[in-house]
Amino acid sequence: MKEQLQHIHLSAVPESAKDRLWQLAMRVVVRAVPQVFTPVYVEEGLFGHEEQLSALLSEVLQPEIKLGRLGAWIHGLGGSGKTTLAKLLFNRLAPGFAHRAFISFDPGDDSKQVQQHLVGALAALGAASVNQQLPAAQLLAILQDFVRDKAVLLVIDNVWRAEQLDGVLPPQLHPGSTLITTSRRRSLHASKRYKAVADKLLHHPATAIDYGAAQQLLRFWAETPDPMPECLAQLE
Repeated sequence: MKEQLQHIHLSAVPESAKDRLWQLAMRVVVRAVPQVFTPVYVEEGLFGHEEQLSALLSEVLQPEIKLGRLGAWIHGLGGSGKTTLAKLLFNRLAPGFAHRAFISFDPGDDSKQVQQHLVGALAALGAASVNQQLPAAQLLAILQDFVRDKAVLLVIDNVWRAEQLDGVLPPQLHPGSTLITTSRRRSLHASKRYKAVADKLLHHPATAIDYGAAQQLLRFWAETPDPMPECLAQLE
């Protein structure tokens, strides 16, 4: 890409000027890319989440309700739809934010993965490029400086342990920011960050789709339009 940029109308430009132009172009890209919103992927043909999504959006978006509220803590059993709800919320809310990031943990993520998540979050939010070898504590400090005076949308999905949340959630967020977090845990009092924001989060228990919606989902993914197999129909 650098070579292509340098050879478009730049053949007569001195090398030092080309380098300065390249650096300027990269700064423009860093600033512009976060403005282009790309939704996170959600499977098509979803059933049974509409009511929960509508309720969460009302709680998060309505000014009279949002006053003093930072966002939502979505908790529930594995497979209950927490990540799906988080993705749907992100896609609905993100166009209203100039700065947004979606972080998703795996159960075994340790300090190394926390560091990688911070690098990714800084890039997604549109922060200036940082040294990716910096320790997590320094990256978190950079993230804190960046979000201090900016309204951001931050989704932290699938939190398993306190050190994961404490590793990526800045100590202070701008009042206009929205935080969406999902976890199998109803609360996470071992986390300093959780205790600091718990009273500002709507705690929403994600519920699995009902039997009727499950049947619709099964039919949607069926390879043929044949009727429901007898063994499943008997479950009614």
